[in-house]
Formats: sequence, structure tokens, C-alpha cells
Amino acid sequence: MGARLCDFGSARMGFSAAVARPRSAHAMLGSPGYVDPHYLRTGVLTKKSDVYSFGVLLLELVTGAEAFSANTEQLLTAVIGPRLRDLDGDVGDLVDPRLGREYELSEATAIAALAARCIGGNPSMRPSMAEVVQILQENVAASISAGGEGSDGNGRV
Repeated sequence: MGARLCDFGSARMGFSAAVARPRSAHAMLGSPGYVDPHYLRTGVLTKKSDVYSFGVLLLELVTGAEAFSANTEQLLTAVIGPRLRDLDGDVGDLVDPRLGREYELSEATAIAALAARCIGGNPSMRPSMAEVVQILQENVAASISAGGEGSDGNGRV
């Protein structure tokens, strides 16, 4: 069984560069926090919009925070995005505090750096999903070869 990411049908296999805008000026396709700002500005939904959404998911994994806080009405990307640009490689203060010290700093750094690329403001500068997968696979392989066992204890994640 393969996992699939989707957002209520907003992304489609083989879709063209544009998707019809919602009928109401106040309506949008997608969930708050995951929607590509480029789509909100232009109404153009592309594969790079999915990359943006995946980048938000990566940020959630690293930080343990939700994509959109209903309490504060803040987007995770608005709070963490500027901090990602000013990290200088130190993501320790961004990592979910519930993890304590039970994580690999190099892995968290790699995931945060990838998330930053995925949520970049210019869609053409975002990586393709193929590149995202390659980067994730390389980091998992590097972690395992460095002595990590993977999440199942047998070298598999």
C-alpha cells in the first residue's frame, strides 16, 4: 500500500498549468497553511504548488507545529519561514521540543533546508518532487550508513 498526499482533489494527475478559481472571491481550494501563496495570488495551480504543500508538511515534521494555528491565526510558514533563512545551519531551536535530544541534528538540518527550498516564494526555484524524493532518500541512506538503524530497527524507515 502506498501513501498518497492530497488536499481534497485540488491537485490532479496530469493537470494543466491552470485550474479554475473558486467561484467566490473569498473561497479557496485547499487547507489553510498548505495552500501555495502563488496560487492565492494568481489562481494558477501547478506541480510546484504540491511541492510547497509538501514543504509545509516537512516543517510540521521538524517543528511539531501545525500548518495553521486556529488560536493565533498564524501560518507556520509565516512564523518559521523567516527563521529558516537566518539559520546558518543551526536548526536545534526549531526542532519539536517534545523530542528532547532524541533526534539527529544533521537529519533535522537537512529536512529543514529541504523544506525551505520547497516553500520558496518563487515556484520555478522550488525543487521537483523527484528531486525532493532523491534528497530524502540520500539523507536516509546517509543516516543508516552512519550507524542509524532506521525506524523499524532493521535499517528500513
